[in-house]
Order: sequence, then structure tokens, then C-alpha cells
Amino acid sequence: MSLFCTPTSGYAPLTVKFTDLSTNSPTSWSWDFGDGDGTNATQQNPVHTYTSAGMYTVKLTATNGDGSDGEEKEDYITVETPTYSMTSVTLYTNASYYPSLPNGQAMHDTIQNWLTGTPGWSESFYQENTEVEDTDFGTQNSGYQGLDETVLHYHYGHGGIGENGETYLPYTYWPSGNLTRDEVYKKWDLTNKWVVFDACNVLSNLQWGGALKYSHGILGFYTEKTPSVDLPDRFLQNCIDNDYTIAYAWRDATEKTYYGSGIVARVIFDTDEQLNNDHLAGQGMIAADEYPDDDTVYWSEWTC
Repeated sequence: MSLFCTPTSGYAPLTVKFTDLSTNSPTSWSWDFGDGDGTNATQQNPVHTYTSAGMYTVKLTATNGDGSDGEEKEDYITVETPTYSMTSVTLYTNASYYPSLPNGQAMHDTIQNWLTGTPGWSESFYQENTEVEDTDFGTQNSGYQGLDETVLHYHYGHGGIGENGETYLPYTYWPSGNLTRDEVYKKWDLTNKWVVFDACNVLSNLQWGGALKYSHGILGFYTEKTPSVDLPDRFLQNCIDNDYTIAYAWRDATEKTYYGSGIVARVIFDTDEQLNNDHLAGQGMIAADEYPDDDTVYWSEWTC
């Protein structure tokens, strides 16, 4: 006899479809999914949802008129807890150029409340103001790699455009500290799937897509925009309650938050499949990482 399932790994809650490949025409089935939940355990080809992180051993016993036979696959299912991180720069020493931004703590609390509730995410780190530095954005290839070690990263702060047209994220002590696209080129290649730049102008430069080695997408703005706690609230509600794709969740959230403003939002993804199919971890399909990596990106923009 034999059993098969797909997928065998993913983020909680993980829904797995099991298939009985037994021969000799069994008439009854008993599945042990390894998590103590017997829902659908007597079906031939059940669907089962794992709600907690861990490694699960699966066993199937199939019975016909001649007796029973079984198969066990140890640590067959791996369920992970997705992690997120956040950086927030709302205070700037050059306040005449970058005035303070409101709602820094409220932005964090909104994201935390959505992700650490029923979806069961865990927070990897939260850095704000003078704590924020390049390494939080995954600029290193070894050691601490910041956002590249989390599935989702959300940055809130100002964005800037230099005299040469290059865009950047200014830190508290700007102009002595900021993040540029060159610092993260081909650096996002570990756990990270999506990065949100809730900041003006940054994604007017499509070359930020060069950071996406195996990471999937960057969400942000082409133009200037105003701060709003409604934006992450709507975005995550779209992802979690409505099961929208990541790209469409951002589009809907930005259009509703900035309706009639003329603000232009943009997303950049590594592949067309990721742009059209990626859902937040635990909420639906996530397209495959691009392999081998190339320099082609796929993007969409819209006027709010």
C-alpha cells in the first residue's frame, strides 16, 4: 500500500490533501494525521488542516475483506509559524526636510494585532527611529540578515529622491544614514517573501526589484503619499479576512485609503506567477521562488 499528500510543508494553518494509493480494493480507511485531530480520518482521500507548527508523522491503515495493511511516514508533514518584522522611522533630526510622522506606534499595533491573532504569526523584530539600520533590511550575506529572515517586512517612514533620481529610505540621522537599492541588490534570498515600503516615492525606481533574488515582491508607492493607519489595516484585512492575493490586497487598500488623491501606488514582483497568485502565508497559494534567478521583474501601478 502507499499514501501520498500535497503539500508536505508550509505555514500554519496548512491544509493538506491526502491520497490513498493502496491496491487490492480496500473498503475502509483509518488515517492518523499526527496532531490528535481525527476529523475526516475515515475518508479514503481526506483533507486535513494543521493549525500548529511542528513535524507530523502520518499513518494510514487500509482494510478489505482479507485484512488490514498500514503505512507510516515519519515527520512527513512540516508546518512552520510565519514570522514578520517591522521598521519605523518617524523622527528625523533634519525636521525641516523630513518632518516627524504620526502614528508610528499605532502602525505597529495594527500590524501586530492582525498577524498575531488567529493567523498565528510571530514577530521577529520591531526597530524604530535611531534603532533602524542597514542590516535590518538584509544588507548582509551572513550573520544577522534582518528582514531576509522573516516572511513579511513592513517599513513605515519617509522616502526620498536624490539629485540623480535614485530613491532611498532616510533614517533618523539623514543625510548620514539611508538605505539605497544598491545595498540590497540580490540580497533577499532566504526566508523573505514580501516587503512593504509604506513611504513616498521609493518604488518610482523599478530597479529596487533587483533585491528580489528569491524573495517575491515589494509593495509601495510611485509618488508622494500621506500617512494613514487605515492602509495596513485594510491591507491585512484583505489578505486575512478576504483571502485576496498580496498584490490585489495592496491595490484595494491603497485605492480605498487614498481615493481621489491622485497618489500612485506600485508593486514589483520577481515573476508574473507571484504577482498574480501570491497570498499571505496561511491564506492560500504562494507561487514558487524564481529559479534560476534573473533580472526580469513584473510590476503593476495604479492611480488612487
